[in-house]
Amino acid sequence: MTARLLLLVRHAQAVPAFDDNDRGRVLTAHGRDQARAAGIAIAASGLVPATLAIWCSPAARTVETADLIAQELGEVTPVRPVERLYDAAPEGIVELLKNEGKDTEAIMIVGHNPTMAEFCHLMSGNSAYDSAHDAILLRGYPPATVTAFRTNTTWADFTPEQVETVFLKVS
Repeated sequence: MTARLLLLVRHAQAVPAFDDNDRGRVLTAHGRDQARAAGIAIAASGLVPATLAIWCSPAARTVETADLIAQELGEVTPVRPVERLYDAAPEGIVELLKNEGKDTEAIMIVGHNPTMAEFCHLMSGNSAYDSAHDAILLRGYPPATVTAFRTNTTWADFTPEQVETVFLKVS
């Protein structure tokens, strides 16, 4: 069986919320730099296979983060906004992977806190990155943080307990 790769990314730094339009918040100039740096780091890791699905929340800041990362990866796969990722709980991400991952070798999910931190916390007990990863989670999983997990299961059989942390990049 082919190993699967799951990359979890918190969106990069966004402008503050000034009204009720949370979904419309875009990245700051620093946030755009963070997203590009995350993409460069992911590309340099050598972990990402030729085929990568990129899913993100439909909020402007996550779409922008995903697009900038994809550009740095040279990725031609379109970024796919997924409504359920806007306010998903960790269990919702597991369900999404099980139902929609299919034969995809690697999936990147760009989302929000607290979901990204909570989901990473569920999966952080199986690798050498544990102490560093746990320290990051205690700080709230900063913007543009990337964690990559490898699993030897199909997405349909995916569980957080069956992963190994293989990459960590903190902005």
